[in-house]
Amino acid sequence: MDLYQFLHFAHVLCVIYWVGTSIGVVGLTIAQKNSDYSYDQRRMLIRLSLDIDIAPRIAMVIITPIGLHLASMNGLLEIPTYVLVLVWLMAFIWLGGEYITHGREHEPFAVKFYITIGVIMAIACLSLMGFGIYALINGWPFLQAWLALKALLLGLVFLVSISMARYYAPLVNVVERLRTEGSTDEIENSICFYINRGLAGSFTLIFLWAAIVYLAINKPF
Repeated sequence: MDLYQFLHFAHVLCVIYWVGTSIGVVGLTIAQKNSDYSYDQRRMLIRLSLDIDIAPRIAMVIITPIGLHLASMNGLLEIPTYVLVLVWLMAFIWLGGEYITHGREHEPFAVKFYITIGVIMAIACLSLMGFGIYALINGWPFLQAWLALKALLLGLVFLVSISMARYYAPLVNVVERLRTEGSTDEIENSICFYINRGLAGSFTLIFLWAAIVYLAINKPF
């Protein structure tokens, strides 16, 4: 297996683990809406969903440098070597931040890492969307329209992922209220509201990934 075959295999695995495990996280999240579950059970579901979510997070980090590397090797992307090296460096910094903060979400030091991760995600999002749109109009740096659209859609995936982190964030505090106040209609309605809001993003991600995979397989234009 040469480098290109290895990267191609890794690229496919990134899609599988990102989409597949995300569906598992969706199932655990929906289960949290069940008012028959106790506080401890819901905390366990949250913990499980965060643990399982590490797989799509890793895939999200490395799929962009792998994809850009493949496109460059295929002659479908004009990108300087130093830019590719910079993309890989940012990916490793992001990956390190994900590892360090996992399971330590409420510790003060994690905030600095979250800010760094957020900046890198924003750069990835804006770069993919910006260059995707530019390439659709001008045919550069992505040299085929299907690849430019794929980059644009991947940028939208990052945008939705950033939004979902914000949508789900209040859920932990609402579930904590179960411990002190017990189950009430107001708390249960709040849990359902935040989960439903986040699920809209989850299903949007699934739709975007279906479109990305279609473009990658069929290369329609």
